[in-house]
Amino acid sequence: MVTMEPGANTPGKPRYAPSAFERLLQLLLIVVTFAVVGPVVGTIVIAVLVGLKNGTAYGLWQIPGSIMLGLFTGAAYVLGGMPAAVAGMLIGIKQAWFGSVDWLYALGTGALVGLGTEMYFHWPSITAGNTGMDGLLFVVATLSTLACWRIVTTWSFIREANP
Repeated sequence: MVTMEPGANTPGKPRYAPSAFERLLQLLLIVVTFAVVGPVVGTIVIAVLVGLKNGTAYGLWQIPGSIMLGLFTGAAYVLGGMPAAVAGMLIGIKQAWFGSVDWLYALGTGALVGLGTEMYFHWPSITAGNTGMDGLLFVVATLSTLACWRIVTTWSFIREANP
C-alpha cells in the first residue's frame, strides 16, 4: 500500500503558496522572536565570554550575576534589541518570500549584523585611527542569530509554507 503525505507534489495539484497576509505574519513572528530571544542569548554569551576571559574562579563565579543584571535591568534589550530585530528582518524576508533559510545564510546574516554592531559602537575609536573593535559584539550577534534561526526552523507552519 502506498500512502502520500498531505500536500505532497502530485500531478494536477498546485503547490501551496502562502498569501501576502501569511507572509507578513511569518515575517512579524520571526522579527519578534529575534527581538525577544536574541538579547537573552546575547547576554548569556557575553557573560560566559567575559567570565572565561577573566580566567579565574572569580570571573566564572560572576557569570550568573552578569546574566541576571543584563536581563533584569533591560540593558540586554537596549543594546541588543535593534541588531536582533535587523537580523530577524533579514532572515524573515528571505524565509517568507524566497524560501527556507539554511544555516549558512543565518551565519552570514549574524556575521554581517555583528560587524555592523561592532562598527556602530566603536565608531569614535575607528575614526580616531584605532581599530577599537575587540570582536565581542561580532561573536555575540552571530551566535544569537544562529540560536534564533534554529528556533524559527522548528516551526512547522513555516516549513510547510516554504519547503
